[in-house]
Amino acid sequence: MPEKRILNIVSSRPDANDPTKKHWQQHGILIISSNEQGEERISMKFNSFPVAAEFDGWFSAMPPKPNDNVPF
Repeated sequence: MPEKRILNIVSSRPDANDPTKKHWQQHGILIISSNEQGEERISMKFNSFPVAAEFDGWFSAMPPKPNDNVPF
């Protein structure tokens, strides 16, 4: 059976109350799967893009936390 892994696509910015901490904002999901022949497939779905001046152009992919809703 083909495997499927879902990760959150996030970006960070400094926390407004504590500059030593980061605030993570989810922008979409990354799906890594394989077909019956074992070929890897990667798909991304973005729901938003950061436009703040402090955005450095980098996104991160992190596993969802147990209380995260993964949109489908």
